Amino acid sequence: MLICSDVWRLNDNSLASCPSISIGGPGVNAFAAYLADKLDSAFVVDDILMVQLDLEYDDLVASCWGMDHESTIAAVEAFVEKYLEQFIEHVTSRIDA
Repeated sequence: MLICSDVWRLNDNSLASCPSISIGGPGVNAFAAYLADKLDSAFVVDDILMVQLDLEYDDLVASCWGMDHESTIAAVEAFVEKYLEQFIEHVTSRIDA
């Protein structure tokens, strides 16, 4: 596991093939801004929070964000509850392959 900044993730091409989870909204996170129109909205509470990811798991990238700190936490919790297990299964299946 590697934790890196949004700018590092965007600017280091060697990280492009790594599974990634972006936390924080497009206004404060350049990686989330980049992903905003590239990922499906998997879970949304209008005007409060969003979890975006490829539900086919072809691209192992997700973005979790909310309108404020508390709603961003809620977005991460929703991702963990609804999608993390499948996300990890797809990550590990590619490692095993």
